[in-house]
Amino acid sequence: MSPLTPKDCLAVLRAAKNYFLAVIGKVSPRDSPLEMTECCLVLFYLEAIVILKHLQRPGVVEHMTVKEWMKRTRQESGYTVIKHPTSVQQVSTFALSLEEDMWFDTYFSHVRPQLLICKRSRKTQDDMGGDERFFVSTAGRPISGASNDIRRLHQKYQLNPMNSQTARQAFEMASKQMTDSERSLVADSLSHCTTTPDDVVLASKLLGKLAGDSSDSSADEGPNRGPHGAAWGAPSGSYAKMDAQAAYDQLLQTHPVTLDGDVPDRTALSQTSGQFKRQLYERWLKAQLKLRVQHVL
Repeated sequence: MSPLTPKDCLAVLRAAKNYFLAVIGKVSPRDSPLEMTECCLVLFYLEAIVILKHLQRPGVVEHMTVKEWMKRTRQESGYTVIKHPTSVQQVSTFALSLEEDMWFDTYFSHVRPQLLICKRSRKTQDDMGGDERFFVSTAGRPISGASNDIRRLHQKYQLNPMNSQTARQAFEMASKQMTDSERSLVADSLSHCTTTPDDVVLASKLLGKLAGDSSDSSADEGPNRGPHGAAWGAPSGSYAKMDAQAAYDQLLQTHPVTLDGDVPDRTALSQTSGQFKRQLYERWLKAQLKLRVQHVL
């Protein structure tokens, strides 16, 4: 039997993606309430992204706080960096792409509040004191078995279970084919030794490369972005809107929105409009999400 590859480890994310996008499409932008099974799907899928794709240990998912999410930082590359202290001396750091950040923010803004409504009246020790947990169960409590959630997601799609340790070993083995500097970055990421945000983003890109992800969701731009992706100092008024619309129409001529098409890269966005490239990127991405949701429904 051939050894597991990073792509094998992410099979459940590919299998569940269409359903996941359809559910995300219900709450953003329509803001429709979800069935509890749909809430579970969103929760489990995001847990799997953190554990199987970004190779974080289950404890990071179980103990990540709302405060850590709110303090995430947007990098110029477009990635969002999240820091979670795992001990006095170690900090687990990982970078979400812009698309992933949108998914996590949709969960935080729409799905998590719905789960918290289910919270039982009796308080537990985990409910008392300290920062609120980012990931909560269908009972509105902090989750305590992220590995079990990942296993249940695999069972739903009739796939062999994959856990944190197996995924980390597969990526580490695959990284041996990389250059020394790339392999060092991956190793630092796995051991929580990555120090600068730029290195965290680069490590995330390398992990995506190992998994066969050729798309670059990082269409950059971010110096004038706030921590939640809102534009600061963006042009306003009808003149700016007309310019942005014209730029978007021009982008569609060379990069039409398709179900499986790659997001236009930074070069294409800059050539279309350096001023509106962030808006063009986000609008194209949302249009593709809407198209995928319609296709699934």
